[in-house]
Amino acid sequence: MRATRVRAIGLCAILIVFASRVRTEDRPGWRGPTGAGISSEKDLPLKWDAKTGEGILWKAPLKGTTGHSCPIVWGERVFITTAAAQSREQEEAKEVPDHHIACYGVADGKLLWRTQVPQGKETMGYAIYAVPTPCTDGRAVYAWFGSAVIAAVDVEGKPSTRRQAM
Repeated sequence: MRATRVRAIGLCAILIVFASRVRTEDRPGWRGPTGAGISSEKDLPLKWDAKTGEGILWKAPLKGTTGHSCPIVWGERVFITTAAAQSREQEEAKEVPDHHIACYGVADGKLLWRTQVPQGKETMGYAIYAVPTPCTDGRAVYAWFGSAVIAAVDVEGKPSTRRQAM
């Protein structure tokens, strides 16, 4: 009985160490939890190189879309906003490109879901529509897009129906 208990405690300790290596600090919005751009994480890479892979855990394509928002992290998920690149023809026709909120796994960068958000009617000219960084409270992901759309999806990518008092 004692040996089983010791093995169980040992297994729990190994899982906790493993989880702490995969688990990262929640960064629910731009510049992290305090807005100061400071992280409590330790041993982060000080330099990285996309060509050699130095300092990079994983990379994931944004599937033909573009955006300048920062990714945010909550639990085991990374969220980011994207918008399709607007062509000159779309700009001249005043067509707004597709908008999306995407979610990736922290550990491996696997795409978990990608939800299209209905576009607004405002055009910005030849611009990037997914510039602002999304934010989360751990229950929903909130995003603003350049076409004057504010969207909320739950952490599974379904449109949120939550209402909050202002």
